[in-house]
Order: sequence, then C-alpha cells, then structure tokens
Amino acid sequence: MTDFIHEHPKDKPANSAPPPAQEEPTLDEKTGQKRVYGYIFILFIVAFSLLLWSYMMNQRGTDQVLSELRGNADALQTTLTRNVELEQQVDELQAALRSLEAELKELQARAKTLESENAALTEERDALQTALDEAQAAPETDEEPAA
Repeated sequence: MTDFIHEHPKDKPANSAPPPAQEEPTLDEKTGQKRVYGYIFILFIVAFSLLLWSYMMNQRGTDQVLSELRGNADALQTTLTRNVELEQQVDELQAALRSLEAELKELQARAKTLESENAALTEERDALQTALDEAQAAPETDEEPAA
C-alpha cells in the first residue's frame, strides 16, 4: 500500500517535459504593412463617410434655415408694402380732412353771415309789421270821407 501512494501515475512519465507549444506563424514585414495599410484605408473611408454625412446634415439644416429666412423676408416685404400703402392712404385721408376742414370754416363763416342777415331781415320784418299794424289802426281815424 505504501508503494501505491508513492508511485507515479503510469500515464505520464515522471521526468517528461510538457508538450511543446505550437508556435504562431511569423508574419513577414510586407504582409504586416499590407494589413496596416488596409486598416488605415478602412479608417480613412469611415472618417470620410462621417465627414460627408456631417456635411450633408449641415447642408440640410442650412437649407431649412434659408427657407425660413426667405419666408420671413417675404412676409416682411409684404408687411412693408402694406405699410407703405397704408401710409399713402393716411396721407390722402389727411389731405381730404384738411380740405373738409377748410370747407367747414367757409361754411361756418357763411352761416354766421346768413344768421346776421337773417337777424337783420327779422328786425326789418318786425319793424315793417309794427308799421303796418300802426298804419292799419291810424287810417280809420284819419281817413277823409268819400264824397
């Protein structure tokens, strides 16, 4: 029994070395350079694609902003045109108002003249009415009898 414990396993020899490790194939310098150039080319393509995508997105955003600005400019131009039209209309109405105010002053002056003429004519009529009334009352006593 004691020999059994101290025995080496039968599968493995006691003094044997571990199996040799498989060596990786060595790459020559040209193959390594080709791979590096391939990676650089792929990275260049990816970077170029990202730049192109970024440029296109920027252009799309710029186009949208320009479209909005053109719309705003058109709206502003319409507003300015309408404003000029309204200012012309205000000027025309102010000129018409000045003309009507001058005409009103003329009519007011004429109305005053007519009122004073009316008052004078009323006084003259009242005076004539009084004279007529007096003349109608007086001839009855002063009339000569008819022969």
